[in-house]
This record gives sequence, C-alpha cells and structure tokens, in this order.
Amino acid sequence: EKRLNELGYKSEFRRDMSLSGVLGISFCAIGILTGMSSAFQTGLFSGGPLGLFWGWNICSFFMFLIALSLAEICSTFPAMGGLYFWVCKMKPDQ
Repeated sequence: EKRLNELGYKSEFRRDMSLSGVLGISFCAIGILTGMSSAFQTGLFSGGPLGLFWGWNICSFFMFLIALSLAEICSTFPAMGGLYFWVCKMKPDQ
C-alpha cells in the first residue's frame, strides 16, 4: 500500500473473492480446457503424439517466459489494472 501511495494510486481494489467469483473463474478455465480438447484430433492426425508433446512443451516454455516478465513488471509497479495496464503501456504506438 505504501508503494501504491508513492506511485500516486489510492488503494480501492478489494483483494478478496466471493464463492460465486471463484466458481465463475473455475468454470471459465474448465471451459477452455474442454474446448481445446477438440483440437487434439487435428494435432494427432498432423504431427502425431510426438508433435503434440514438443508443440505443447515449446509453446509452454515461451508463454512461461512472457508470464515471468509481465509478473516482474506488475510486481514492481502495482496498479489496479495490473497486467492489462502494463501491456497497454508497453505496446507500440501506431
């Protein structure tokens, strides 16, 4: 909270979730996973199990690197928008 005040932000965001909020996020995550399961058929026919294995691992590694860099930015400069705020700030101007 002290760091937020130094940056000029007033802490107004509630940092707790209700049961309905947790359930909503859980069902969204489950929906993504079940929706992606239909893409396995294409991957299995195109590259086989080995293609799926390496594809998932390589993509997951690079997504992990992106998540680490954005987490570092968000932890250094906390704001109410968090990740969305800093991605918007870092995007190139058009």
